[in-house]
Formats: sequence, C-alpha cells, structure tokens
Amino acid sequence: MKLLNKELSIATTKTQKDIHHKGEIIITDKSIVTQKINELYQEKKNEFLNALSWETVKEICSFSYLMQVEPNTKIVETDTVEQEVYVILEGKFEIDLPNGCVFDLLPGEIFGEVGFFLDSGKRTASIHSREKSSVLVILRSIINKIANKNSRAAYEIVHQFGRIIAKRLELDRNIIQSMRCGII
Repeated sequence: MKLLNKELSIATTKTQKDIHHKGEIIITDKSIVTQKINELYQEKKNEFLNALSWETVKEICSFSYLMQVEPNTKIVETDTVEQEVYVILEGKFEIDLPNGCVFDLLPGEIFGEVGFFLDSGKRTASIHSREKSSVLVILRSIINKIANKNSRAAYEIVHQFGRIIAKRLELDRNIIQSMRCGII
C-alpha cells in the first residue's frame, strides 16, 4: 500500500479540500480513509489495526483522518496539550524524551497514547518524522462517539491501547532490571 504517492494526492484534491496543518496534508474524506485503511488491514502488516476486528476498524475510519508528513516534521511537542493517538501507517518517527533518550517508531506502532489518557492531555515527549510518513489520527473525543454507537468497538480500541502501553512498561522494566544487574 502506498499512501504517499501522487495518485492519492490527485484523488484527494478532486474529492475534498486538503487541510494543511503544520506543513502536513490531512485527508478527511471518509471513503479515502476507509479505502486506504482497508488495504493496510488486508495486508496484515499493522500490529495495531490487525489486533482489532474489521467492524472496529471501520468505526475508527468513520471518525478519524489520515495525515501525510514530510521528513523532519514535528508532530508532537513536549508539554503541549493534545489528545490524539497516531497509528503509524508508513514511514519512521523518532521520539525525543525530555531526559535525552531517543527511540524510533515504525509502521504499526502508535504514539500520543500518554496524552490521550492523561486528563491534562499534556504531551510527555516530542515526536517528529524521520522520513516521508503517514499516520491515522484518532481523536480522544471519538471514543465516546464510537461507544455510543458500538460499545464493543470502543472497548477493543481502548483495550488495544492498554496492551501496547503494558508492553512498553514491561520493556522499560526489563531494561531497568538489566541495568541494575550490570547487563547493559
């Protein structure tokens, strides 16, 4: 699946007005969002999406949008207040933590989940694209809309976010234990 090609750009300009935000291209046309996410879902290469039922993925598509970004585009800034979660569809992103640690994120991974769940919505890291990339943007506010329409779908989404957070915490704990034992 290629979201970043000229064919998609041409298709979006014919069916909708592109929204430019921070130098990104935002695609809100639900038929395009659903088509592109369906292609990715069928390829079974996106860990987040493929952990969900197709019914749940369709609910996400009906309320979310796609964002295409150029290399070195900052998507999230530490200490800003935003509550979106981003699902990486293509490309590579880099997380810059305030303590100086840097991590790469690849397709199928998510970011923004901490601000999504914090009542304050405060971002705890900065994130920028390392190459031309695309993400699916899930707004916190849509979870209630999905829950009103399909509570099972809302449960699946939040449960999958929780699984990802738990995996990251387990990885962090293992790294800390290794450091304490002198392995790292």
